[in-house]
Amino acid sequence: MKLKVLSLFLLLVLFLSTSCVDKSNQFIPISREEYELALKQYATYNYIPDTAAIDLALRHRLQRVLMKTYGEDSIWIHYAWAGRNEEPLQYEVVFAGITDELHNMVIDSAFHVVMADSSSRGSLPLEYHAYSRKGLYAGEFWCEDMGNPPLDIHIWKAEGGRFRRFAQLRDSMLCFPHAWEFRGIDDIRQLMFWGNDNTLYLKCHQLIIPKDKKMSNKGWWKHKKDTLYYKVKVEKQSDFREWNK
Repeated sequence: MKLKVLSLFLLLVLFLSTSCVDKSNQFIPISREEYELALKQYATYNYIPDTAAIDLALRHRLQRVLMKTYGEDSIWIHYAWAGRNEEPLQYEVVFAGITDELHNMVIDSAFHVVMADSSSRGSLPLEYHAYSRKGLYAGEFWCEDMGNPPLDIHIWKAEGGRFRRFAQLRDSMLCFPHAWEFRGIDDIRQLMFWGNDNTLYLKCHQLIIPKDKKMSNKGWWKHKKDTLYYKVKVEKQSDFREWNK
């Protein structure tokens, strides 16, 4: 009898310890149905810049802020488009860099650039990004391997007039589909977006491992076509040693 009671007690302890495991900043697989249900709430939790609110005079003013920020290097910068966010009022300015990669810049209502930790002159990732109404900005770290593994998402939080490092999500086997597979930014937005309670939703592909288990250059370009869906409950982290790797 005592042995039976002890067994039940141990099972209860195991259950409680498992249920209390912190799942923050972990990739949790979800169904397509759960993902699409969350996607319907996109506008509730994510900024969608209003490009129609940018008239010619405002566009020129935002361009001047952009060019002033880059100074002598502005000859390599090309303005693309801009949009306005509400609550709080701010602007997002999209521009192309030296190698034509796209960046985003957030400018406040006083026309000051919202600078970002570990980022050159306030530039933020644009191609794969999500900007929550709570001030969390998630972006796939740009590099020549964008659209290929590893998945490397940097997350900043707007605090005290700047974007401060908040968290980083990495997975060596996952990646987003290539941007050229989509018609525009509205389609790409479906790959990553914020939901309730600082939950980030992701739509990914997975790397196919070569039979010889060697990561050849060609192997990086082979993705499983089956789409995988994840959610991540994002919490602030304290260790950023992997941030710039």
